[in-house]
Amino acid sequence: MSELFSSRLRKARGEKSQGEVCQALDIKQGTYSTWELGRYQPSFEVLVKLACYFGVTTDWLLGMPINETSEKLASKKLECAKKAFFKLTEAVKELEGAL
Repeated sequence: MSELFSSRLRKARGEKSQGEVCQALDIKQGTYSTWELGRYQPSFEVLVKLACYFGVTTDWLLGMPINETSEKLASKKLECAKKAFFKLTEAVKELEGAL
């Protein structure tokens, strides 16, 4: 990944603190910080979580240009993926609580 990834990750975070993002996604803040600084890269699975959380596409985070048509389609797909991700996360928490 590139410097563009780090830049877009910071842009996607906006006014949220790194701590807020890390707590929501169960990521260590030191690890997250290294991504924003461009020192290390998240795994594919974490990249998808980041995109879902921020409401952006993985393509955008990775620096790919997005035209208006592909952005609308990606937005619909992202909304579906985001709903599925958070439902799955809740189901895992419930299962963990039952064990």
